[in-house]
Amino acid sequence: MLGYGGFGSVWLLCGIFRGSVPPVVQWFAAAFGVASACYSAFLFAQAKGRDSWQSPLFLWHLLIQALIAGSATILIAGIATDAGPEVLRPALVILLASLVVGLAMNLGEVALPHVSEDVRIATQALTAGRFSRRFWGLVICVGLVTPIVLAALVLASAVPMAIAFAIAAAVLALAGLWWFEELWVRAGQSVPLS
Repeated sequence: MLGYGGFGSVWLLCGIFRGSVPPVVQWFAAAFGVASACYSAFLFAQAKGRDSWQSPLFLWHLLIQALIAGSATILIAGIATDAGPEVLRPALVILLASLVVGLAMNLGEVALPHVSEDVRIATQALTAGRFSRRFWGLVICVGLVTPIVLAALVLASAVPMAIAFAIAAAVLALAGLWWFEELWVRAGQSVPLS
């Protein structure tokens, strides 16, 4: 994370003082950004008592979530600073694509056979138990499906208030990430250790 912070700072300074960022800084910032986004998967994998946190897809979930968070943040900041379409359109495309992949991964993870009884119990708590209304309502519907629809409408130029729809898509996507993380951790902890 320190490396990513360092290259992010160099990127910012190059943008301010040079007006452009050298490709070598861009590549190193991207590499450290991916590492920074995904390292939590290795930390959760060390929690051997929680089988639901041992998913081999968790690293990929974190990478997709980083793309969602990054593109949503760029979209909001770009709209707030009156950025041009050369910034906003790619951010919206990345947001839409990462939301679609995130939705597919979430649905696939809960639908596929579970590797242990503990994973089945945690998934049951998430999808049909005490967390299910928040999971299906807040994570899937509000945090993934709604932003997908809004972003697709903006990209298709099918709405007159495109800026408002783009901001709504970005904010809802960020909120969906928050709700997913909270529920995913709680569902994993809901399984008794003994």
